[in-house]
Amino acid sequence: MNRRLDVRPLKKLRNPGRHIRSLQRWAVTADKFLPARRVLEQWSDSYLQLRVPITSKLVTPPHTTPEICRIVARALLDAAATISRSLELERPVRIAVLIEPEHLWSAGVHLFFDEDHFRSFLPPIEHKTGTYGTFTSTTTPPKIDFVADWALTLPPGFADFGGYHLFMTDAADP
Repeated sequence: MNRRLDVRPLKKLRNPGRHIRSLQRWAVTADKFLPARRVLEQWSDSYLQLRVPITSKLVTPPHTTPEICRIVARALLDAAATISRSLELERPVRIAVLIEPEHLWSAGVHLFFDEDHFRSFLPPIEHKTGTYGTFTSTTTPPKIDFVADWALTLPPGFADFGGYHLFMTDAADP
């Protein structure tokens, strides 16, 4: 399956049901899209990501619906569960689904091989501001619980860590 960026955003999405069925097939076979076990055992990066394999038009307004977004999120959770059941590595690995409800096309299943890198993705407990060069980032705890709002159930062994809102501003911009 491929990810496809929409180059004609005003054109109607044809046959969304076909895209959804394809996504659901990917979710139950997601472990087949991982590198071989021996490659994962020696993976040098701190994480590996599998992006949701859909056309961007499926999850962007005006073509999407709340039901389609819920189905895409469910497929990501199913893919993570499939990977969790089939992954047998000697080294520790954390499997996480990172979802940004407003930008669902950027969502994916992530395998973290470094515990510190995994913890850097956990939401802050309170409001936090940091400066990185000319950028200032501000994180705030979320005001909604989209797992409950979208009526999603987590696979066995998975936990909802919530999320956060990240705002970035560039001091160099006029």
